[in-house]
Amino acid sequence: TIGRYAFTKCSSLSSIEIPKTVTVLEEGAFNACTSLKSANLPTNLQTIKDYTFYLCPLERVDIPAGVKSIGLNAFRGAMITELVIPEGVTTIDQNAFAACTELTKVDLPDSLKYLSGFGWCTRLTSIDIPEKVVQIGVNAFAGCTGLEIIRMPNTVTEVSGFAFEGCTGLK
Repeated sequence: TIGRYAFTKCSSLSSIEIPKTVTVLEEGAFNACTSLKSANLPTNLQTIKDYTFYLCPLERVDIPAGVKSIGLNAFRGAMITELVIPEGVTTIDQNAFAACTELTKVDLPDSLKYLSGFGWCTRLTSIDIPEKVVQIGVNAFAGCTGLEIIRMPNTVTEVSGFAFEGCTGLK
């Protein structure tokens, strides 16, 4: 485990390689490391908690296959362009990838049940929501002005408030 806010605001930290013995990244572990562009996450990682890489300008994020949930604001503000969420992830919490303004493509796993967290990703143009998703959370895609196409299965039973607020490009 890397503890809560362990490396928060280490403004000169530019890359990290987390040991494979680490299974949990606690809340805010690398919060506001404003030069952090590269993070090699261990294959044994299971949980990425709230604010883990909040406001870190990560250029690439490879989520390991063992991760089950991605917390609130976990990667908010990252500079990633593409994202593949691996099979096994069931929850993407509110604002997990919010304001990733360079993000153009997201592949979501079939295992996903709760989806929130891509608000203000202004370059995202389409999203395919997997069949097992039952709830789309608050601000899930709010402010995604470039979003034109949403493919939503009939398994979705709840679309929370502001989920698609300000998606002016929807057709």
